[in-house]
Amino acid sequence: MKSNRQILELLATTAGFISGQAIADQLGCSRTAVWKGINALRDEGYTIESGGKRGYHLADNGKLAVPLIQRAMRSTTPLEIKVTATLPSTNAKAKELSTQHPTTPIAIIADTQTAGYGRQGRTFFSPAGTGIYVTLLLPHLTGSLNPGLLTTSTAVVLSQTISRLLHVEPTIKWVNDVNVNGQKIAGILTEGIADLETHGLGAVIIGTGINYLTPAAAFPPEVAARGVGTLEPAAKKAGISRNGFIGAYLDGLLEMLKSYTTGQYMDEYRKRCDLIGKAVTIQQGTEKVVGTVQTINDTGQLVLTTGQTFSAGEVTKVRAQ
Repeated sequence: MKSNRQILELLATTAGFISGQAIADQLGCSRTAVWKGINALRDEGYTIESGGKRGYHLADNGKLAVPLIQRAMRSTTPLEIKVTATLPSTNAKAKELSTQHPTTPIAIIADTQTAGYGRQGRTFFSPAGTGIYVTLLLPHLTGSLNPGLLTTSTAVVLSQTISRLLHVEPTIKWVNDVNVNGQKIAGILTEGIADLETHGLGAVIIGTGINYLTPAAAFPPEVAARGVGTLEPAAKKAGISRNGFIGAYLDGLLEMLKSYTTGQYMDEYRKRCDLIGKAVTIQQGTEKVVGTVQTINDTGQLVLTTGQTFSAGEVTKVRAQ
């Protein structure tokens, strides 16, 4: 089994084809062992192309796989990636893993969620084989945490990744919804995890749910009624797999974490925010506030023309002036 993992890693880090002899030489095993390992990996669901004298190549068949995600990444920041077929929720799993006190970030990715959730506990439709459900667990991100800047900067990174890879321009609805053509295609949920020993913040998780390859017809009526959309047409046209998108997105998040507290992502956030200048209704608990959005300030707060600021809440209605 160990040699099979080594074969998989070698295939993933090779851009083109690699011969069976080269694999055997690098791993110090026989050609027969390589052949058996290749077949075992194929039995696990990996698509490994071969033919003639070209050798072997690990192809992306749409199955979520750590090696294929890593192949798409350029970051040198230490990151553990965990891919699971089914989870109740990637955010819930991240909270569970945080109790083990990890020392490096962990990306938890599921092919489907049975109890995915967003803000205010709303369910997040998470079908298998089409969506992207990823949570980044950040241990010890306590000294300079700014929740407003972290969520808004994450929305910018996601929007930039979509723009660069899929050639469509998302807008952002304060604070955590990413829209394309007026429809929500992704949501972000940032949560803090308390450290019971220090009574402080022990870790932070950034959860992202994306309707990536989900056909519009697949959404249940109650979900479709919320104005959700999908990236399926753009993703298929661009030919970017879920693995490739996740790798690029994680790259952007790891880079963002180095400097997001400076507010450097806020200009881009304001450019993409589709609420500025519009009349809105903001729901905070049982209270509703009606006003016109003047701007999003440098700490990620929504500012009304009355001077009122909001660091949390939900925009339930939007009206053009």
